[in-house]
Amino acid sequence: QKSFQIRGTLRPLPFLPILRGLRLTGFYDSDHYFQDAKKERTAFALTFENTWVNFGAEWLDAKDQAAGAAVTDLKRDGYSVWLTPRTQFGLEALFRYDSLDTNRDLRPKPRRERTIAGIAYWPPLQGGKSIAVLIDYEQLKIKNVTPLVTDTRIYALHTLFNF
Repeated sequence: QKSFQIRGTLRPLPFLPILRGLRLTGFYDSDHYFQDAKKERTAFALTFENTWVNFGAEWLDAKDQAAGAAVTDLKRDGYSVWLTPRTQFGLEALFRYDSLDTNRDLRPKPRRERTIAGIAYWPPLQGGKSIAVLIDYEQLKIKNVTPLVTDTRIYALHTLFNF
């Protein structure tokens, strides 16, 4: 099976300095797991990037027929939003929220919700080297699934060394 993919990105206002970092992206993928087992993805993203903040919002629509033509499609959709504000003295925050309906045809719809919040420090270094330390909290909630699944909470310390 051959797949078909197309992606395009548009920078709608490159001539306005404050909105130069605004981008709109669309993506479509039509593929197959195997014969008569279709896999489709449609995604759209809005991102904004500048010196003091990065922002993104994404939307996904997915259809899968992994078990062949005799089985109905599994339809999923969801969105994600994130924000990373920065200071000029090396502090950066991270906020992210994801929501994914894992089967739109069921009532109530099973849903996965993920929330991430953290703070990072990037000390100033010379010569193209970088170090970062990120402390974050992540919570995953799985809703409307039987048997009930407990929520997951993760506290983490991440580091980056780039020399």
